[in-house]
Amino acid sequence: MSLYKGLPAPLMGSMAENAVLFLSYGEVRRRLGEKPGEKELTIFELACSGAVAGGIASFFLNPFEVIKVQMQVMNSSNA
Repeated sequence: MSLYKGLPAPLMGSMAENAVLFLSYGEVRRRLGEKPGEKELTIFELACSGAVAGGIASFFLNPFEVIKVQMQVMNSSNA
């Protein structure tokens, strides 16, 4: 069972990252003026939406990743 001991932290981080990415991507697309069935965004606008969403996710999740890595280093030095 020690294989699954450290699994919850990465799973929670992955879920938070995906949630932030999808929410911010949809919001950026909406703010750029996309209306389903009416106005579609260009490839460039979609790429910009993805880039902005990635930046937002990095901005919000980086502090949590730093704390997680510091905890992993502390645990590995004690072992």
